[in-house]
Amino acid sequence: MFIRAMQYISKASVTLIHEVIPIIDKFDNLFTTMHLDVTLHATVRYAVKAALRVLRKYFAKTDDCIYYRIAMSKCFI
Repeated sequence: MFIRAMQYISKASVTLIHEVIPIIDKFDNLFTTMHLDVTLHATVRYAVKAALRVLRKYFAKTDDCIYYRIAMSKCFI
């Protein structure tokens, strides 16, 4: 999934925010599922937790971004 997403984003000459945000959301769901999966090795779950923390740090910044709100039609001006 990660490789396909990166290839998709890299192919576009300019990746638009309304295309990137849903991909980030899918990664958040995937990483959350992996972090809670007790069948995975503890080291893998710890690495996923660290990745999830970084992903959410940057994903949270979209809440304050007017461009994100416009692109995702959450705010009408």
